[in-house]
Amino acid sequence: MERHTLYGGGLLAAGVLLAGTQLVQGVQQVEGFKGSDRALVFAFETAPFVLIALTLAFVGYWLTTQPAYEPDLPRIIAWGVGSTLLFASVAALILFSQQVTRNTLEQGSYIATNHITVGSSTGVSRSTR
Repeated sequence: MERHTLYGGGLLAAGVLLAGTQLVQGVQQVEGFKGSDRALVFAFETAPFVLIALTLAFVGYWLTTQPAYEPDLPRIIAWGVGSTLLFASVAALILFSQQVTRNTLEQGSYIATNHITVGSSTGVSRSTR
């Protein structure tokens, strides 16, 4: 198996996994709302992050069709991992601040997942230019 297929497939799988996680969390978030509020919450709290995760999946698919990027694959993955860790650390700081000031971690898993989704997509997309 060629490296670009393996690396691209991994990114594709990560993007699909993140999109699925975002959808599950979106359904959990709208449970407390009624009527048209559910649609608004889903449209503005979930849909953008699902689309961002799907961009990661698209980049992964695209890399499987681009053998010219073969030498750049370790750099692309490194940018993705580094950016994911950076955004996850920002999420941790936000959650720490929320715990200190409000003594709660309400919405903590949503904040962390959103930051990880954005971080992974940002790093991988940035490195493919």
